[in-house]
Amino acid sequence: MARILIIEDSVTVATMLKRLFERRGHKVFAEHDAESGLARAREQRPALVVLDRVLPSMDGVDVCAELKAEDAFKSTRVLMLTATKDDSLDSAAAAAGVDVLLTKDCGMARIAEIASGLLARKAADVSSPG
Repeated sequence: MARILIIEDSVTVATMLKRLFERRGHKVFAEHDAESGLARAREQRPALVVLDRVLPSMDGVDVCAELKAEDAFKSTRVLMLTATKDDSLDSAAAAAGVDVLLTKDCGMARIAEIASGLLARKAADVSSPG
């Protein structure tokens, strides 16, 4: 069981994602804006953050960069969801520390698959010596 934080301004999408991960046995938290999401991340220290690209008051790329700037979140995995993507977004997301960038239309099964892979990588990093 991993801690997963969803930062998504759409309550509908956040609820769907929360149910998806809870059915897989994870402890899931959801916030609907950047500031609340950052506060919850600092409080709960999730293994994975599922982050919307477009949030009220702050871009998801900036949220990721702020988290990754803190030592406590260097190994936290970030899965960013976006309505559309292009090369400039790919570059900005990678520079901010996003592990995987997916379009929201990829489907819940694909999101779950990618999230599982990211959590497995996180677990491997934690259990590896040195």
